[in-house]
Amino acid sequence: MAFRLLVFLLVASPALAQDQTSHVPIGPPEGNYGQGHEKWHSIYMGMHNTLGGSCCNGGDCRPTVAKFEGGKWWGKLNGVWTPIEPSKRVPEHPYSWNETAHICAAGNSVYCFIPPDNGT
Repeated sequence: MAFRLLVFLLVASPALAQDQTSHVPIGPPEGNYGQGHEKWHSIYMGMHNTLGGSCCNGGDCRPTVAKFEGGKWWGKLNGVWTPIEPSKRVPEHPYSWNETAHICAAGNSVYCFIPPDNGT
């Protein structure tokens, strides 16, 4: 009996000791600062809004979720639905390459927004 318990503990110990935090399901992007920026940084560097303002300034651009409601775009910025001014939209957005919206902001101030690929 003691031998079986010893074998069980030797076999089960590594599985029980694994870090379980990596198994947490990942939901849609919430527009959190820095989250997902590195993956798209080289593309963000070339973007400008309709006023000609540069979009990228460090880790401030990131993927997010978006919706078109009440005649305007809304994007999640740090987990909060935020209205997007039309002048902040990136014109002729060839950047919505992955059907995800992208938002660039400092604090609560949005200065660039790329609607999802199906955006109008």
